[in-house]
Amino acid sequence: MRFGPRSLLWRTFALIALLIVVALAAWVAIFRAAEQAPRVRQTAQMVASVVNLTRTALLTAAPDLRRELLLELAAREGIRIYPAEPGDRVALLDASSPLGALLDREIRGSSDRTRASRSRSRTCRGSG
Repeated sequence: MRFGPRSLLWRTFALIALLIVVALAAWVAIFRAAEQAPRVRQTAQMVASVVNLTRTALLTAAPDLRRELLLELAAREGIRIYPAEPGDRVALLDASSPLGALLDREIRGSSDRTRASRSRSRTCRGSG
């Protein structure tokens, strides 16, 4: 029992079709790899800009209006800002991913005290 075409024409056609499929798959893989770095860089720069602009807005806002600014940022933009306290456990961004490494570099370049994190949890003081 033979599988596949028997004539030379059909074998040539099958080989050419296989080569086209392999070339198309390689092209898609190369295109994705070439497009990933600029997209990651652009996303990291946008997030860093949001962090830096938010930090600047908080520093330059009148002290009596900062609470309203924080509430408006949380309600409209989904940006939550918390002051870091010594007992807080902060889950920093994953520095092994390209996006996390770029974000860390962009945000740390503006201020050593500014951090972006995935989550934070407070530890209970006085218990224990």
